[in-house]
Amino acid sequence: MLLYIGFFVFIMIMAIDYEFNKTHNIYMLCFIALALALLAGLRNPEIEKDYGQYLFSFDMIYADKNPLYLAIYEPGFFLIVYSVRSIFQFNYGMVIMLVYAFSSIFLKLFSIRSLAVNPYLVMLFYFSHFFFLHEMTQVRIGLATAIFFVSLTYYFKGNIKAYIGLIILATLFHYTAILYLGLLFFQKQSFNRYLYTGIILISIVLVFFKVPLIGYVSNFSSNEFTAKIENHAIASEYASEKINVLNVVTICNILCCLYLIFAVLPAEFLRDKKLTLFLKCNVLSIFLLSFLSGIPTIAFRVSDLFGILSMFSFAYLARYLPFGKYNIFITIIIAGTFFYFFALNGTLVKPYKMVDFK
Repeated sequence: MLLYIGFFVFIMIMAIDYEFNKTHNIYMLCFIALALALLAGLRNPEIEKDYGQYLFSFDMIYADKNPLYLAIYEPGFFLIVYSVRSIFQFNYGMVIMLVYAFSSIFLKLFSIRSLAVNPYLVMLFYFSHFFFLHEMTQVRIGLATAIFFVSLTYYFKGNIKAYIGLIILATLFHYTAILYLGLLFFQKQSFNRYLYTGIILISIVLVFFKVPLIGYVSNFSSNEFTAKIENHAIASEYASEKINVLNVVTICNILCCLYLIFAVLPAEFLRDKKLTLFLKCNVLSIFLLSFLSGIPTIAFRVSDLFGILSMFSFAYLARYLPFGKYNIFITIIIAGTFFYFFALNGTLVKPYKMVDFK
């Protein structure tokens, strides 16, 4: 775990330096992106649970060429697997993971550069949570969310056609990315603090009174979709003792949203469209997690689609907490809590080992 800690400390130092000196070095961003991409792409299959399943899928897709796999894996996944397997006979699993790592991380970090109030602080929250969840584990959704990050630059410019086009592209790498089109229904010119506070309070209530969604889904005609939902529900029942919807991250997320909702003046929301969108998506992720909590495995996946923008919301605390430039240290403590929860004391990854070159 010392390697993970080393990365955290290095990015933390850069975040503090940026907050006090506004040092913005494109070469340093490139260095961090390169280091993280190599860290994720060269990981040993033994350090996380999904790698073995991916290796199996690489072989089955390439050997069978069965179009039925499109019900499970997206066209973009097929394209990457076929392209790499056509060139590399050995170590193709490592190369595929490197392709995903470099594509996802560089797209995200250069998007963060233009979207964040403190890019290094956002990167610290990213590394503390979603790096381990996406780049080290769920690589398909990791690349899809990276394309979503790029689409946001067009969203804020009002180029809706480009935004829709990029979301469709992201959907080719993970089908759930189509849900990002829901951002088009958000009102850009307003933020109703009482409405979103109410949504958060309702979400907290729903955590304790789980909506029996599987019962409603079962009323529809039986098909592959409902079968998958039912399988997730059964898995959730067996894992119910291990899954805590109202965990440390969710509680911090709720507190962050409530603080920003009431600490930020209405005029600021009108002026800063990025903060408005990030906060709305953050509240939406909390609601989705609570509403779908009867099927936690689905709840976490759908919630994380929008919750990934929480890294930007948390970074805004450095601007709106009442301690001036020293706000950065409060945000670092929060990021450190996430880092401990996901990297040091969680089940996502084991201590780092590099892949065995053969």
